[in-house]
Amino acid sequence: ISFYYEYGITLAHASDYYPQGNGQAESSNKNLVTIIQKLVDENQRMWHKSLYDALWADRITPKRSL
Repeated sequence: ISFYYEYGITLAHASDYYPQGNGQAESSNKNLVTIIQKLVDENQRMWHKSLYDALWADRITPKRSL
C-alpha cells in the first residue's frame, strides 16, 4: 500500500454486482442450458461435438424482451 501512496496512485473499489445485468445473463444461460440438454439427450456419446451446434442455435434464435 505504501507503493500507492509513494506514487500518488488512488485505489478505486468497484462492485461487479449489477442485478439487472445478472438476471439477463441468467436468463440467457437458462436458454442455452435447455438447448444443450436437448442435444446431449440425443447424442450422449458425442455431446462435446454438439456444443458448437448449441451455441450456434442460441446465437441465431431471435431474441425479444417481454
